[in-house]
Amino acid sequence: MSSKKNLWKTESYDEKFYVGIVSPGLSNISSDLDHLFIFSDFENVYKVFKNKIFEQKSVLIVTSRIDSRIEIRLTTLVTQKAKRLNIRLLKMGNYEAWEKEKFAETVSWAMFCPDISSILDFTKEDQGLNVSKSPLIKNGFGLKMPHVSGRFIKIGLFVFIIFSPILLILLTAIVSGYQMYEVYKSFQSGNILLTMERYEEFKKTAIVQHNVWVATMPISSNMSFIPLVNFWNRYVKLTDSASFLGGKAINLMDDLVEYKNITGSVNGKMTNAFFDKTNEDIKGAQKGVDGLIEGINSFPAALPNKEINKRKLEETQTELGFIRKTLPIWKELSLVEGKKKYMVLFQNNTELRPTGGFIGSYALVEMGNGKILSYSFHDVYEADGQLKAHVDPPLPIRDVMGQPNWFLRDSNFDPDFSLSAQRAMWFLEKETGENVDGVIGVNLNVATGLIGVLGSVYLPDYREEIDASNFLIKATVNSQKDFFPGSTAKRDFIRSVANAMIYKAVDGKSTDYIKLVSAISDSLERKDILIYMQDKKVQEMIEEAGWGGRVVDVSCVFKNCGADFFMSVDANLGVNKANLYVSRNVSVEKQLGIDGIMKTKAVVSYTNESPSGVFPGGDYKDYTRILLPVDVNIEDILADGKSILSDVVVNLYGNDKKSVEFLVEVLANSKKEIIAKYEMPFGRDVESYQLIVEKQAGDSGGTLNLSFAFPPGYDAKARNFKPRIEGNKFLYTTDTAYDRVFVFDFKK
Repeated sequence: MSSKKNLWKTESYDEKFYVGIVSPGLSNISSDLDHLFIFSDFENVYKVFKNKIFEQKSVLIVTSRIDSRIEIRLTTLVTQKAKRLNIRLLKMGNYEAWEKEKFAETVSWAMFCPDISSILDFTKEDQGLNVSKSPLIKNGFGLKMPHVSGRFIKIGLFVFIIFSPILLILLTAIVSGYQMYEVYKSFQSGNILLTMERYEEFKKTAIVQHNVWVATMPISSNMSFIPLVNFWNRYVKLTDSASFLGGKAINLMDDLVEYKNITGSVNGKMTNAFFDKTNEDIKGAQKGVDGLIEGINSFPAALPNKEINKRKLEETQTELGFIRKTLPIWKELSLVEGKKKYMVLFQNNTELRPTGGFIGSYALVEMGNGKILSYSFHDVYEADGQLKAHVDPPLPIRDVMGQPNWFLRDSNFDPDFSLSAQRAMWFLEKETGENVDGVIGVNLNVATGLIGVLGSVYLPDYREEIDASNFLIKATVNSQKDFFPGSTAKRDFIRSVANAMIYKAVDGKSTDYIKLVSAISDSLERKDILIYMQDKKVQEMIEEAGWGGRVVDVSCVFKNCGADFFMSVDANLGVNKANLYVSRNVSVEKQLGIDGIMKTKAVVSYTNESPSGVFPGGDYKDYTRILLPVDVNIEDILADGKSILSDVVVNLYGNDKKSVEFLVEVLANSKKEIIAKYEMPFGRDVESYQLIVEKQAGDSGGTLNLSFAFPPGYDAKARNFKPRIEGNKFLYTTDTAYDRVFVFDFKK
């Protein structure tokens, strides 16, 4: 509508204003319009607001039944615009279900009534403006209102004055509690836009509730001994904490949106200011989580799912700490000038190797200013086929596998990832001419964990649904089907899975991002993701976080401390995926003598449940290395009770360790027990003792049993983990999924 003959002319008080019914498709809207009623299905809601004239009008958008995604986008947009513009959204549901007069009155009320929400939802037909059948009068806005007698008004006013504080307290408590639950529920579902919308409503109620609480403080502060008053005080503090946390969470969501905008724009650029703000927002969120946990703990009444929600908040606190821990590393990588290229090694830990698994494929990722610029997937045999020179392999690869040459696929033979990563970079350059700035090792366990959070992913190229329970076997079957050197089966399957996971994580409505972050964090702690960077500053930060996959030094930070170390490292050289069926459990018994000598019996038990002679399983041909302190004296190595000491090779590993090496074969459907007996002198003056049991990357984790026995008369105390005590023995039962450190203090 562009001319005045198409306008309504209406009067209210002494002013005149013009009202128009317009369509978002109109590009020319008269500047004479004061109030705009927009009726549309909004296939493209953002185009509605491109016309600047909307910023100068009072706008009411009236919708019928529309697609839920468009509705969420429109709701979010109106919520944001309403902060500075006079704009409202009225959801009417099915137009045909409304009486014409009631429809018109509801629309008029939504436009002209002051101090109401910017989002009005009357999608249920019986939720329209409730106008009674009593005599109707006109108010100052030209709306019809029911007639009420003066006596009724006086009685109602008296009741209101007497009971309004109590009613207001009850009303705000009920409404805020419900809104708080709705915010939590939408956040758990992963619907960020809906979470933001619901939080804005909750925040308004929480502010009103807080103001009511402040107004009643002179009375309630002296009446906290009354259970109901104490309940009210604690409840307000609980909702205040929830409101504070919600605000900080919204700030983090804004940071995420800004990050997406930067990385999604060609000219977008990361800045120090962005990272500093994000760090402060994370600190604020951590403070909010602490406050909410404190509020839950001090609440005087039972809360629904109290322990479950506390646990989830504690998990959220852990993941916020993890994100804050990664932020400085990501900052350094993002602010580096120019482009950087990284190699991602996909390590199949169903064929266990020292840093995780056999390298079947890899990806090259080019990054700049915190953005992934490009990535490509490659089968490792493509690169290995281009090696022109002969490289002598480690002796076990040559002698056990009968392979005279060394290639990229076997480059991760050192359990220290930083050393294996540098070897992989060397092979990549010699085989393909590609130079990279860092290496990231990723085991199949990572994909299993992420898919477990996502639920399942569909692979259109394979017409298969993949979930956490079948991923490992599907990955093995699809990557090995009709395999030959030069085949792209592994590369294609990994690429298909990666693309499906990224799509579902980014676009999935029900993605639980807290659990997704938790899965990544756990993968780093379990050494299923390992990182090496050539940038020394970044690498120091990675190792400080414990994500570098380094074999740690045998050292102790305490005074007069005896340092001990144990690490069992397997390398599957049987050219099969037997680790799908193999479990490994460890038992270590320590006995400190009065002479200061620590005697040790370490037992490594293997169980191979693989079907006999059936691929991908089979016999487990394992080249075992047990890393021990350099000062140990090996007494014997036994396999199923028989000494194999004559077949054992002992090499120096670094400057502070011995590597005790031998071949173990565990036939399909059988077990094998390896026992290592050794002793180590500590001296008589030792006042504390530290044992590090380091986890091998790629090991899914078995049982770890430890026993520490001290001489009679020694007063021993565990410094970190509480043990079971039997006589003079300290006992622990845990697992090998993570690095473990045990520290004891003792006096004679």
